[in-house]
Amino acid sequence: GVASGMLDFCARKSQAWGARGITLHVNKLNKPALRFYASLGFDVVPDWFGFSNQRFLLYADFTKP
Repeated sequence: GVASGMLDFCARKSQAWGARGITLHVNKLNKPALRFYASLGFDVVPDWFGFSNQRFLLYADFTKP
């Protein structure tokens, strides 16, 4: 779908630029999106609070096996 295509593009560009990973801001009430991103290897960044504590910061590390 659109989200996986966007992530693939971002991952390829990030790796080409030498980034170790990418981050996303996701509304914590959007459970389907959180499950989808978790299935792709994204983790919630602990101790990060954004948008009045309504969003999570997710991070995917390209260096993880």
